[in-house]
Amino acid sequence: MGYRLSDHWSVGGGPIMMYTDSMTKARINNIGSTDGRIKLEEDGVGFGWQLGLLYELNEDTRIGVN
Repeated sequence: MGYRLSDHWSVGGGPIMMYTDSMTKARINNIGSTDGRIKLEEDGVGFGWQLGLLYELNEDTRIGVN
């Protein structure tokens, strides 16, 4: 959602949902012994909020923070 406060300033915000599903593998070559390995698997869901502020310098240029 957003709301224009004046000709130059606007604010906005809303809910966020993020989902991740990843797998990472790495190997380490050791000299004189067995090699090392690692495997990392992750998945999950996260929820949150975001807020933003926008300043319009002119019709072509805007600056915002989120």
